[in-house]
Amino acid sequence: MERLDGFSREKFNWVSTILCCPSCRKSLRECGTTEAVGSLICQSCSRVYPCSHGVIDFSMTVDDQKTQSGFSYQWQKRSRGGFERGTSYGRNIARRAKDISDLFPAGESPGIILDAGCGAGDIAIELANRYSGATVIALDYSTSVFEIANRPELPSNVILIRGDIRHLPFLEESMDVIYSIGVMHHTDNTRISFDAVAPFVRPAGKMITWLYPTAGEVPFYKLYYRIRDTHFAGIGYLLPNGIRATLVYAYAFLMFPYLRFSKYRHFFSESPNSVTALDFLGSASLIIFDDITPRYQFRHEEAEVLSWYQDAGFVDQQLDKAKLLYVGTMK
Repeated sequence: MERLDGFSREKFNWVSTILCCPSCRKSLRECGTTEAVGSLICQSCSRVYPCSHGVIDFSMTVDDQKTQSGFSYQWQKRSRGGFERGTSYGRNIARRAKDISDLFPAGESPGIILDAGCGAGDIAIELANRYSGATVIALDYSTSVFEIANRPELPSNVILIRGDIRHLPFLEESMDVIYSIGVMHHTDNTRISFDAVAPFVRPAGKMITWLYPTAGEVPFYKLYYRIRDTHFAGIGYLLPNGIRATLVYAYAFLMFPYLRFSKYRHFFSESPNSVTALDFLGSASLIIFDDITPRYQFRHEEAEVLSWYQDAGFVDQQLDKAKLLYVGTMK
C-alpha cells in the first residue's frame, strides 16, 4: 500500500467505528481527501488530532517527558541499527509473539488486538502476520510508531496510533485482546494504569500483562534491580539520552564476562552460547538502557496483580510463571 502523508482511508475505515476523543470520550469528525485522512476533530471539545505518515496521533500532554523522550530515543536507535539486531530483548521475536498468542481465546482468531505500549512494534507485526484476518492496533506514546510506519514489511492489517494507555482513544469493550508488556509499571501508578486499560476488553476477551515482579518472588531480579537502583543510583533517567546510552554500553562492556557466563546469562540472550559476543553485548545494552530510562519502575507481587484482575471484572485470572505473563478473561 502506498504510504501517504496522512492516514490511509482504507485503514481508517477499519478502525473508525471504535475511535473516540481520548479527552472527552465524544465522537470525532474527519478531515482529509478521498485517499487519506489528514486530521480528526472532536465534535464536542474541538481538540484536533493530526494524522501523518501512516499514524493517527492522539498524544496528549505528557507529565513525564523525560521517559517519553528516552523511549523514543531507544526505539529510534534500535530501528537504525543500534543495540540489538534481529531479536527483541535478546529473544526470538516469533517465540515472544507465540508466548502471548498462546494465551488468546482458544480456537478463534481475534477480531481486534491492541498492543498497549508497542515499543518497536515487533510483536504487533508478528501477530498481524499470524492472524491475517485480525486488526492489530499498535499504540505507543513515544515516537516509535513513526519508525514502525517506515518499515517496508509492515502488514496491511496493522493500525499505528500514538497515544497514552491512560487515555485510550477507543470505545469501551471494543477489543478482543489487549496485551501490555512492560509498560504499566513505568507510569506513576501501575494500578491506575491497569484500571484505565481494562474497560476496553470486550466480554469473553483477554487481557495479558507483563509487570516487574518483586525480587523475593523471582530471585534474578534482586541482581537486575541493583543495576538501576545502586549502580546507576536510581537517577539514570535524569541523564541526557546520548550520555545514558554511552554509559550503558560502557557498563555492559565492563560487565560482559559476568553477564555472558553467569547463571543469569539467559536473561540477556535467549541463546547466549550461540550468539556472537557483539550481538550479546547489543541485547544486554538494550535491556539495561530500558531498565534505567524510565522515571518509574514499580514491582508487584503476584497476589496483588491477580486482585486487580478480579476487581476489574476478569475471571480465570492467573500468572504463567514460566513466562511471567498475567492473563484474565473478561466476564
